Amino acid sequence: MNTRSMPGHVWMDSTFAFMKEGYPFIRNRCVAYGSPVFQTRLLGKRTLCLSGAEAATLFYDASRFARTATSTPAPLRNILLGTGGVQGLDGEAHAVRKQAFLDILSPARAEKLVELFETAWEKRISALPPGQVFEFLPWVERLLCDTVVEWAGMPALSAREADVLTRRLAAMIDGAGRVDPRMPLAWLRRKACERQAAHWITACREGRLSPPEGSALALLTQHRDHRAELLPAKVAAVELLNILRPVVAVGRFLLFGLIELNRYPAWRQRLRSDPPGARIFAEEVRRVYAFFPMVAAYVRETFEWHGYRFEKGTRAMFDLFGTNRDPALWKNAERFQPERLSGCPMAAAIVSQGSGEYTYHRCPGEPLTVMLMERVFLMLSQRMEWALDSADVDFSRLPMLPEKPVLMTHVKWL
Repeated sequence: MNTRSMPGHVWMDSTFAFMKEGYPFIRNRCVAYGSPVFQTRLLGKRTLCLSGAEAATLFYDASRFARTATSTPAPLRNILLGTGGVQGLDGEAHAVRKQAFLDILSPARAEKLVELFETAWEKRISALPPGQVFEFLPWVERLLCDTVVEWAGMPALSAREADVLTRRLAAMIDGAGRVDPRMPLAWLRRKACERQAAHWITACREGRLSPPEGSALALLTQHRDHRAELLPAKVAAVELLNILRPVVAVGRFLLFGLIELNRYPAWRQRLRSDPPGARIFAEEVRRVYAFFPMVAAYVRETFEWHGYRFEKGTRAMFDLFGTNRDPALWKNAERFQPERLSGCPMAAAIVSQGSGEYTYHRCPGEPLTVMLMERVFLMLSQRMEWALDSADVDFSRLPMLPEKPVLMTHVKWL
């Protein structure tokens, strides 16, 4: 192959720079190099970093890249994803496991979860006295946790048990990108969650627990892998957490949307008379606030792209954050402008939860995420009066959050 030298360097590790810059890390260098790909070293390993729409098509081509148990960096894998889960599988093993998630998150089941959440939101908000001030993120995380526990067919939890489970799931989300004393605490909370989930799986298999037919707990308890074997209880537990944790993580998208509704009151007014507008508002939240900065894989077989050589076995990372803000795709890419998405083919345009087909490594919970966001933004605009004490979002923080806790004042439930 007559290849050219890839931009970047591998003689110095860039992990510290990535931790300092956060989400814009890949985009900053692609702009500096004038290239959609560059090489660097992260956590001691040579890594190819890609950004842009064309790179998205390439990265989600299963013939070019493979996901394995080790493609995701260890801190993220050990705290957020666990061991043996669907994200680390490839080929037939992945296809069979992924189908279980597509069944669990079917449109009808997703709609049921959204209905449960809407009912729970109305009950808890309407019970608050006027003028009540509360921190929005932990409040909505607890509400999402309660909802998904009921929806997934798990045993009813006491208030204390629900508080503990919510804190553990939230720690898994917040601790995965942090290199500080909270990381080992997040790992310990994941292990506690896994033990609890494995106990539920084992209880189901031994007949001590009978979850509703078709529920997430029932389907994962019964699921057989590509060899027609039941999943080990520990692996089934990891997959159950791969249902619970992402639903709780939707709370962060709701938080960012709340901030934007507060920043642009004209959109609150518009959603009162234009409910379909909630879809493009939700999608713009996902575009601007990609949950994680990047995703990782390995080069499956050596190939050439744009004259650059991608060698078999090399780790690659695709830039979710920068692709969503690529000025070649989006005019005024840094601005929050939901109207830009009117008539946009959203499934192809926004990569916050992956790209390509849902049967591959695109998040199967993406439709549910958007449904929850739409419903909440409509409630915030049509059925609630509220005020917000907010702050700018810190994009150097992993994962991103506002610079201070966001406090909501409940005024009235309409």
